[in-house]
Amino acid sequence: MKEKIGNNGQPLMCDMAVIIQDQVSGPGVAGVAFSRDPNTGDPGKITVAASYGLEKAGVVSGSVEPYEIVVSRLQFDDDFTSAAGLSQTTSNFIVENDDDAKPRCVSDDLVKKLADICVRVEGVFGSPQDIEWVAVEDQVYLLQSRPITSIFAWNNDEISREFDTPFTSDDVVMFYNAKSDREIILRKEYNTLEVYPKPMHTLSLTLDLFSMYPLFKLTEKEPTDIYCNKQLNYTHNNICFNVCQIFQDLEPGSVYVKIIEYSIAGQSFLTSDIWDKILLKNRSSALQQFLRSIYSFKETLYLESRLNETHKLICNANIEQSDTALDLLNNINSVVDVLEKVTYCHVASSMNNVISHTLLAILGLDFNKDSPVDTLSNLATSINTPDVIINVSILKDIQAIADVISEMPSKKEFCDLPVENCNDWLKLNCDKGYDKVEGFIKKYGHRGIQELDFGSETWSTDRNRLFSCLQSLILYKHRQPDNKSIEIDSSTVSRGYFKKIIFDYLLKKYRQSISYREQSKDMLVQITHKLRLGYRKLGEKLVTEGKMPDSKLIFFMSQYEIRKMCGNNNHPEIVHKAMKRRKLWPDCALLQYDNVCYGPPVPKKFLDEESVYSSTRFKGCCVFPGRVKNRACVLEHIEDARCLRTGDILIMKSVDIAWSPYFPIISGLVTEIGGVISHGAVVAREYGLPCLVGVQNAKKYFKTGDMVILDSEKGFIVKDDNDMTN
Repeated sequence: MKEKIGNNGQPLMCDMAVIIQDQVSGPGVAGVAFSRDPNTGDPGKITVAASYGLEKAGVVSGSVEPYEIVVSRLQFDDDFTSAAGLSQTTSNFIVENDDDAKPRCVSDDLVKKLADICVRVEGVFGSPQDIEWVAVEDQVYLLQSRPITSIFAWNNDEISREFDTPFTSDDVVMFYNAKSDREIILRKEYNTLEVYPKPMHTLSLTLDLFSMYPLFKLTEKEPTDIYCNKQLNYTHNNICFNVCQIFQDLEPGSVYVKIIEYSIAGQSFLTSDIWDKILLKNRSSALQQFLRSIYSFKETLYLESRLNETHKLICNANIEQSDTALDLLNNINSVVDVLEKVTYCHVASSMNNVISHTLLAILGLDFNKDSPVDTLSNLATSINTPDVIINVSILKDIQAIADVISEMPSKKEFCDLPVENCNDWLKLNCDKGYDKVEGFIKKYGHRGIQELDFGSETWSTDRNRLFSCLQSLILYKHRQPDNKSIEIDSSTVSRGYFKKIIFDYLLKKYRQSISYREQSKDMLVQITHKLRLGYRKLGEKLVTEGKMPDSKLIFFMSQYEIRKMCGNNNHPEIVHKAMKRRKLWPDCALLQYDNVCYGPPVPKKFLDEESVYSSTRFKGCCVFPGRVKNRACVLEHIEDARCLRTGDILIMKSVDIAWSPYFPIISGLVTEIGGVISHGAVVAREYGLPCLVGVQNAKKYFKTGDMVILDSEKGFIVKDDNDMTN
């Protein structure tokens, strides 16, 4: 019970109400009535299901096939004031369907009477109602009534695209390539690591200051351009570059285009088709471009003092504990103001790095539009990165820890351990290694993968990520090579005296810009981590106040929703939506896109449609639309529930209330019998699970371990013979 009310955002410390009702006896019928269509929410359609006997459990559990009737409502005048008007108001309803194949257990008069009661009860509660009833000799008794919340729920596609950036058919976007912790450590790619290799959490999407300050142009022409000039865009919570916005003021084939192409992708990727799209965009005038260049250059001046001031702001930015969630949120918002300033500082330092790189290439190496891109690659690889740069220090410190453990005779034992046991093992068996890990966490605990996303784990919040990297380093013996590349300077290139002076100066500025950029990024990660911990505390406070069941659910709420949650009232609709976002978030991480997409990005299809439609399909009645591919779990009894795995598609003859605790872990439901008002159907709608009912012989054809595709929107389930699991 505590879990049930908690998942619905209701207070966990409330008193229990005891309801006493008279017992109804005698021959009669029982059933369920929906004041609106339970699938579409149409107020003109009232659904009534009934069966003989006063035991309504058969209808609700789906263990019996009920007699289902749809009643059309002719008028929407809810002004019913007296019971005497009941006989007149029943003329407002027409029985729409009558299934002669099933035994008739209710008369038309009783059906219309129930429809009228549905309208009245909905008027009392102010929302669509799911009503359980019994009738003896045309006398109707109401057992309970609850809101139909599922008809107002967002479907999966709406949830996953809720915060999408508006795209036009003329847009061209480019996606990042995801990397894992292990890949980053082993390949030494911190400096080129994409900022957001995975989907972003809702909280980060609604507090995205980084994309408000474009990397290659810092000013906006009009205030409303913030909605159309963003160079970082979102689709299905994934981030991508808007190529047109980046290059719209540049000329095709120019030297600046080649340098920016290399900075973004390490290669030339702008085709003639892409340029056709770019040139369709509104371009700035020459004067606007000149003023923007002056402004951008001015922003990079006095960067060192600006970094020092920003560092002081971060040190003084602390989120103090508060007695209430609302006070704590206000404290967090004061630190958000600091985040905005740090973000702007990081964009300025990134711009300084781009300018320094461009000047070194053009003035120092005489790079032009006809020069091979390899020149830029050689420039990048031949400049030794200063040891003071944080990312270099991180790599060296990790390798130092790995070296200490590698010297132990029992290093293989460490590598074979589950990552969650590594910390305790080091504490017992390797004091030096444990001390180094503690020092590393204290120094770099705020870093990690997707470190600018509030909902991501860092090395301090999840040490398992660090130990996984260490095991890979030790097991595969990856080490940073001791030999260094040849440092490029003015003596390595033939040029005149003044050219050498200019080159050495630009080279010094370029190396300094790298250090500034990484320093500002580290500060941005620090302030993000402070906010991350603050939001975690806020989530724990909301759990303590009984407003949501899980503290980490806060990362799947928007800023506006969090503000509402911190108020005096409970908001179960926000909790429901946040839980649905969290459930769909892993699916967004599995989406793959072409490197370059024209128009609105469309994920690649994982399923072979031809093989799906050529296989044997079992059809049923759609309860909640959706499409999911996963392992089938075919069960007979509740005692077999231990065989369920997270994400399974559950296939049963019918389900009753005993199965309710397992609904959060399944990804879909298929039953052989039952209607749209059965218990399984109602709960599936509540959880937003793709669900089919009335799928005959499903248990005979499918077996546990089959990989199946459930497309409830099209009304079928099919075995995917190309992908089998155990």
